[in-house]
Amino acid sequence: MKKMSLSKKLIYFQIIYNCFIKFFIVDFGFPSALNYITDIVTIALVLIVFKKNSYKIRLGKNMCITLAMILFVLGSISALFSLENNPVLYIWSFRNNFRIFLFFYCCKELLNEEDIKRILEMLVKILYVNIILCIFEYFVRGMQYDFLGGLYGNGIEGGNGPLNALMIVVTTYLIIEYINKRKSIRSLLFGISGCLFIATVGEMKIYYFEIIFLIILVCIFVTHNYRMAIFVLMISAIAIIGFNYYIILYPHRRDFLSRSFIQAYTQTYSYGDTEINRLSAIGVIWNNYFDRSIKKLLFGLGMGNGELSSRFSILTSQFYSNYGRWLRYDWFSHSFMFVEFGIVGLALYLLFFLTSGIKALREKHKSDINCFVFIISVFIIVMVFYNQVLRDETFCYTAAFIISIPYVIDKCKRRGEIINREVENGRLDIKYNYSRI
Repeated sequence: MKKMSLSKKLIYFQIIYNCFIKFFIVDFGFPSALNYITDIVTIALVLIVFKKNSYKIRLGKNMCITLAMILFVLGSISALFSLENNPVLYIWSFRNNFRIFLFFYCCKELLNEEDIKRILEMLVKILYVNIILCIFEYFVRGMQYDFLGGLYGNGIEGGNGPLNALMIVVTTYLIIEYINKRKSIRSLLFGISGCLFIATVGEMKIYYFEIIFLIILVCIFVTHNYRMAIFVLMISAIAIIGFNYYIILYPHRRDFLSRSFIQAYTQTYSYGDTEINRLSAIGVIWNNYFDRSIKKLLFGLGMGNGELSSRFSILTSQFYSNYGRWLRYDWFSHSFMFVEFGIVGLALYLLFFLTSGIKALREKHKSDINCFVFIISVFIIVMVFYNQVLRDETFCYTAAFIISIPYVIDKCKRRGEIINREVENGRLDIKYNYSRI
């Protein structure tokens, strides 16, 4: 096997490190400053890519990079003319909001098709570790509800957000691979059963909705064969068993799949201890905290003017100090993005993921894995409204890697076409072998 370059090692490290570091910080008391190692890795990767490209940003036809740059310009202009205009907060906002775009660019430039397969297989193994750890935490340590976070930190409320994100990523990958005859039914059975166990004992209702939505998407967009029918029957049977066990554990939530529960869950004015919920956030913030300002509605407060830090007060904005602790817009990615970038910024942010998803769908003939990317891009957009995992290092780097996959495949295909033309012209002796992932 060809020796791996430093740049690729850093990408692999970034994804793996952020799947494990919270466990060592929360469960073993390691210093929380270890979270910031990811920033050093990101900076190193950006420098490597810029040097590789002669310190130029290669746009080409990459609409995702264009959207990220427009978002950066709008956020910067809005911050420049804001009242607070704090350069430290501006840098902190750039770190929190744009590291996903930077890592996407690095993955696009540095990875190839073999890396895609390796990293996705690593994520499968990391999920298996999470399943085993959650079984131990539930039966031995008595962890339940949101406190069951596996490698993402047990004992902290909300720790299962990135765990749920990993679960849907790996579940989708296993299904796609099984249908395309590259995974056994045993692998699929263990992965889905383990995820449904975590969802059941951790009272992770969203995973049941995700499974239903996933079945629909797979049946519409993925190759139809006899394995498709087996997958639907098997996952339905396991989900029914998990749902019945869920009702035994939480009888007061037995109607959570009903229409009335969904309406109440999404239309309630508040969510927990906050004034907003997943659907009301933009309206509540604009009406009550932006004073119905059209400028703020469109462009927000500017980069940095809604930021917060649990460690350093200098990295907490005045707006968050005044309203954030009970408004809790930081619980959802879309409300945080709206506060700093407005409706226009939020639309650009969503278009970033949607653009990659559409490209993957259009080019699914190039690789079966593009179907996986399309489905995950849909779920990532849902996550923007459901929680804040895309602002957190535990999942944002994994999301950036997945979104880069169609561009990596496209790059490798174009490179292969160039090599094959050189062969046909007698300049090279080796044909390029198109790998199917």
